[in-house]
Amino acid sequence: MQGRYIEHQALKAFGNRERLAMVTSWRPRSPHVRDETVLTGVRAITNQNELYYSFSDYRFRNMELRFQAAHQRVQANRAAGLEYNIDAARAFLEEQRDTIALLLQEIVHT
Repeated sequence: MQGRYIEHQALKAFGNRERLAMVTSWRPRSPHVRDETVLTGVRAITNQNELYYSFSDYRFRNMELRFQAAHQRVQANRAAGLEYNIDAARAFLEEQRDTIALLLQEIVHT
């Protein structure tokens, strides 16, 4: 659930100058679902070292699972005597390239 994709609002704070809010982010359970999590809202208020370790661990693990699944498909197709699917392989690799590009945009010096 990405807040930038769902309509939401908060009421004006009454009686105080500040309002406390708690935000819970949800991420897809499946590593095969596109996850567009960004660090923009938390980077400035979170320990950068821990944030980047956690974010990288999560993203690297998802990529690892996607590559394992792709490898298993290639092995199964080969064992079945199927012709190599160049278009599917390229589409998978382009998707991984896009995932890495998003990761590069999020892990920056502040």
